[in-house]
Amino acid sequence: MQAKTDDKKLIYSFIILDIIIILLHLIFARNYTFFNLGKENNLPTYYMGMKLIFTAGLIFYYCQKTKWYLSSIYVLVMFIYAGFDEVLELHEKAAQKYHYLVEDIFYSQDRFSWLFLFAPILFVSLIIAIKFINRLKENKKWFYIGILILSLAIGLEVVESIHYNSPYIYISIFFEELFEITSITFFIYAIYKSLPNTKNIK
Repeated sequence: MQAKTDDKKLIYSFIILDIIIILLHLIFARNYTFFNLGKENNLPTYYMGMKLIFTAGLIFYYCQKTKWYLSSIYVLVMFIYAGFDEVLELHEKAAQKYHYLVEDIFYSQDRFSWLFLFAPILFVSLIIAIKFINRLKENKKWFYIGILILSLAIGLEVVESIHYNSPYIYISIFFEELFEITSITFFIYAIYKSLPNTKNIK
């Protein structure tokens, strides 16, 4: 019973934190960029970075308790990189530097160029990750739901890259970031439920 309660506490804690981050944005974003989901180097990005690194820690622990595969190592490294990228803005900086490679093909601002520059990497990463995800067995569905939600976020960013002068851009950015935050919670849920000796969460 205690293990089951602890499982719920972990997941519910992240859900509550997600809601707090969203509420802080809705209340303070207009006057304080530190709480703005659409800005970088602030509370939401630090929180997202923390969640991604935490997810990487869960993956490491899961593999230690089960078995390591090349796909497991790749997914682990992918989440560690994503965590640091969220805080250090690595993909944005790369997009600004190499925007000229796609500016004649895709009409978009340089800060959105990463979508097109990194598209092949994202596709390959998904293919490799599927091997890892399928080993989560009955819990893999939660990981795939997370991927679906994350795909919606990426889709919105593609739209934003084309219609960045739209009067609805800030609404789109809000939902994009909301989907990103939510997707990571589903990843955590899937992996944590797959840990050996972890009770099912009802």
